[in-house]
Amino acid sequence: MPGEQEEDILATITLLDRLKGAKILYVPLLFTSEEECILKRQKHKDLKNLDDLHWDILARCGRYDIDTWKQEINKIVMAGSLLSYPYYRWKHGKKIFKVIMKFSGLEETFVNRKVGIECQPQYCVPGSNIELEEK
Repeated sequence: MPGEQEEDILATITLLDRLKGAKILYVPLLFTSEEECILKRQKHKDLKNLDDLHWDILARCGRYDIDTWKQEINKIVMAGSLLSYPYYRWKHGKKIFKVIMKFSGLEETFVNRKVGIECQPQYCVPGSNIELEEK
């Protein structure tokens, strides 16, 4: 929205995190001014003008939708995200890496391993939880 501040975006991210797991469909929208509207002279928002926080919102919404409604397509989404990365990198620059990682679910996978969260045995590589096994 025109006049949106960083605090507004962070509040949106916080709200999304609080709603995570709710049985709703997240549909992020970009601002478009309409002819018969008070904000008709305001600049439209498009993908070229998004900052990192806006991209984060788009990625979270997509990830939460997949987690809530179609978990069985996670591997397809992950593969599709990785295959489409070169195109989106060319189109939107380096900032798209974090978005692809979050949307594909890879960010959570790598962060959990770094933090030392034990993975589910059927998906673990033997020895991947060495630090946890030693404790």
